[in-house]
Amino acid sequence: MTFPLITAHTGCMGEPDNTAGSALAGIALGADIVEDDIRVTRDGVPVLFHDEFVSLKDGKRLGISSSTYEELCQLEIIPAHARSSMTIRLVTLDELLAVVRDAGCRVNLDIKVNDAIAPAAAAVRKYGLEERAFLSGCGANRALLAEAEAPWLPRLLNADAELFLNLAYSEAVKQTVDAAMATSCFGINIHHRLIREELLASAGDCGLLIYAWTVDEPDLMAALAAMGVRSITTRRVDLAMGLKAGR
Repeated sequence: MTFPLITAHTGCMGEPDNTAGSALAGIALGADIVEDDIRVTRDGVPVLFHDEFVSLKDGKRLGISSSTYEELCQLEIIPAHARSSMTIRLVTLDELLAVVRDAGCRVNLDIKVNDAIAPAAAAVRKYGLEERAFLSGCGANRALLAEAEAPWLPRLLNADAELFLNLAYSEAVKQTVDAAMATSCFGINIHHRLIREELLASAGDCGLLIYAWTVDEPDLMAALAAMGVRSITTRRVDLAMGLKAGR
């Protein structure tokens, strides 16, 4: 059995989320894919960050979509889950894609706002990564918008956890698979706790791949690999690579 693709989480190996250090750490360990969150500044620059607002060392908060890149690029930003004294600078998508291009790996662009689709697609083309980039962060509506704006750029459907919490599992699977097919997605991006054999079988029948997030425990990685998921997103790329080597 082929081991799943290993996706380096936006913040892997103890590095802050959405930083060059995280991408480089994942690449150095042999990750197949690096993942980063994509937003866009007021002047149209795609940047790596999860939330709309950045928190600064001086206690202020600024909105990414309401600020220019020039206003944001020199700031000392407190990253998510940061140690008390840690700050980062805002990284552009161009910086990430230059690293990915040279490394030869793939990149998962987790789109956080609709306005980021077009500039992200333009950056992918700028760096010649059409065959190595894909989008996630897409519910059904965003997947349709991405298909209209960049039909050549593959997309994962992000599963709606509310379906799995509020419906019978079989019905949640049916609606999720139907949505992925209706929006021309190549697979489903889903939290590992929602994955069962029934989902894998239904998705597989339709040619859809299952991408699992976020898994840091080796036993769980091994179980998901045995089930046949296509990718495992992890902060612990080292542990995943160790399992892969053993397989």
